[in-house]
Amino acid sequence: MKRENSFNRIDRRSFLKISAIWAGGAWIVGVPSLSANPYRELTDSEAEIMDALADAIIPPGEFAGGKDARVTRFIDQQIGRYGYLQHDKEMYKTCLPALNRSSRERFGALFTELNEDQKEEYLKAIEAGEYNNLAGKQRLGFVYAILVF
Repeated sequence: MKRENSFNRIDRRSFLKISAIWAGGAWIVGVPSLSANPYRELTDSEAEIMDALADAIIPPGEFAGGKDARVTRFIDQQIGRYGYLQHDKEMYKTCLPALNRSSRERFGALFTELNEDQKEEYLKAIEAGEYNNLAGKQRLGFVYAILVF
């Protein structure tokens, strides 16, 4: 007697029920969305600035740089709802664009467009306190906190 495969006997209604259960379970568990932006808190432009900052602080070389070490993803998770830096989310959202724009005054280009030497010079100027008032309330001092942390 030949035994039939149980999958051959599944009807359309059962298939739809099983599919709905799996899709609902995946939604509940939190499968990442298929959106173009892989970050939950940072926008694409903020993530690009954070990648440039991470690579300036942890330059790629023999080992992974800040971008390859996924520092931006870590920061994105930490400023999220349950992250350790959730109270600093507004600061990151304010300071990252300010960091990018303010380099234009000194170098005529956005921070993301600067070469490594210019980024280093600019971050050292921030560390020295030259740009503390750019974002309104001495917000760029956060870069100093990142540099000495």
